[in-house]
Amino acid sequence: MEFTANSFPPFEPLQERYFNFMNQPIIRHFIGAGGLVTIAAEARDYSQVNALACAGHRHFAEKYWQESEKKYVHPHNLQLHYFGVLQSNKIRRIMQHFHHVEGIASMRQADIVARLLKEEASSLTTKEFFVQLNIGKEPNKNGIAPEMAPDLIEYCLILNLPITGLMAIPPKADAPAPHFKALRKLADYYGLPHCQMGFSNDYSIAIDCGATHIRIGTAIWGEKYPAGYKNPLAAEPLLNESLRVPAAMTT
Repeated sequence: MEFTANSFPPFEPLQERYFNFMNQPIIRHFIGAGGLVTIAAEARDYSQVNALACAGHRHFAEKYWQESEKKYVHPHNLQLHYFGVLQSNKIRRIMQHFHHVEGIASMRQADIVARLLKEEASSLTTKEFFVQLNIGKEPNKNGIAPEMAPDLIEYCLILNLPITGLMAIPPKADAPAPHFKALRKLADYYGLPHCQMGFSNDYSIAIDCGATHIRIGTAIWGEKYPAGYKNPLAAEPLLNESLRVPAAMTT
């Protein structure tokens, strides 16, 4: 399919970048084969997300649950993915807000998720989880070390958690392909269908290595963060009714 949309003048450059990205042959083939493109939307306000929703996109990823709660204050039919740190005392809140959580990285987190799914399932939104690996063993990144990942994956499966895949971000200084291939091999070993790997600068490599989910930011937005963006926790809720996803986008 080819991605097209009605003109949305305030955000035409944004929509143009979106269509240019989505209409690449590699992306069209990826989506046609069942792949999923999520757009990283941290630091973006709801009007920007709305412009892409009007263009037909549905899957958006957020790093900060506080910012996301304030941003999506209106009813919508978007699918929200969380890729930030899972703070133990905030997991309930995250699971109430997000449809997909990419970051189980410890047995303690798995225990809390299992308890919430057992005791409070009707109040939760999350239906799918990935286990996150710190595949390069970087001290500033979340995720379980690769050598400990099999134990965590098996523990999650014993708990009967809805784990459907793995997620990892390779070190910037490394060639990504070996890391992507290792992640895909591990997922296949445990019969997990999905791998979230691949970003604006390496998505084509990730797709070649077996990614089923890619998360794209700067290739769509044109910049990593807007000028002046500093504190993601300081975002104010956007209550303007004009920023709601139009009725046509909520059916």
